[in-house]
Amino acid sequence: MASDAPHDARLPLLKIYNSLTRTKNDFIPVDPTGEVVTWYACGPTVYEDAHLGHAKNRVSTDIIRRIMRDYFGFRVKFVMNTTDIDDKIILQARRQHLLARFKHQHAEEETVSETVLAEVKAAFLQYVGKNLPSLPGGMNPESFAEEVNKAYKETLQSQSVTVEDLLLRADIGTAQLAAEAVQNPGTASEFFAKADDVLLPYLDALHGASIDSNNHQIYLELSQKFERRFFEDMDALNVLPPDQLTRVTQYVRQIVDFVEKVVATGFGYATPDGSVYFDIDSFEKAGHSYSRL
Repeated sequence: MASDAPHDARLPLLKIYNSLTRTKNDFIPVDPTGEVVTWYACGPTVYEDAHLGHAKNRVSTDIIRRIMRDYFGFRVKFVMNTTDIDDKIILQARRQHLLARFKHQHAEEETVSETVLAEVKAAFLQYVGKNLPSLPGGMNPESFAEEVNKAYKETLQSQSVTVEDLLLRADIGTAQLAAEAVQNPGTASEFFAKADDVLLPYLDALHGASIDSNNHQIYLELSQKFERRFFEDMDALNVLPPDQLTRVTQYVRQIVDFVEKVVATGFGYATPDGSVYFDIDSFEKAGHSYSRL
């Protein structure tokens, strides 16, 4: 946190690029002594493992933090949050809960039963119908590879790969594993390793509405697991931990109050599904610049 107010402390010659004005400004801490710098950084949404983008962001931030501390001599108080509850976490946690329940119901079976095979085949067909619409409906897993080659041959052989092509290939790979699982089940662990990704959305479509939304432990188990794994990954990269960690679940009441104030000022609006969106047009018509926000 920095200030434009006059300052008596002797300060290091540090300038910060202001992306709004596109100029360089003197870095002047709010702290009257000029020694303490408070820094808040937005952390990850912990619903799956960290990826390369997380690593790049955290390593870059860590380098700047160390320069400010070790070269310029600031006492940096670094605060970071994790988003440990949101729509993605709720969806992923619910799906994982249903999948674990499904596996538990069939845990004592020595081989993959016909019932489980039928469920996975139905999940396969649902997944293909939603994500690979160019394939014929009701197709057999045995003909999957052949039908994919007919429908998507040009895309799969193209040397120029777009983001959409990568997503398509990922969907084909997921469906291919499920098709292989149905054809050659193997052991239960081998079978589910191939079928999990089509079962997740399938079971959620069937039973998701039956899950008690007030059972917060379902969601916390997922977010706590991936928060722990995130910091293990950052530690392996030698990234300094935050001096203070905050979590969304610790500030839900404050967040609700804040959103209600945004709506009351006319800068936010609710939709029929219960979501609240920021009204950029109203904000700028009131004389504010959205880019500053």
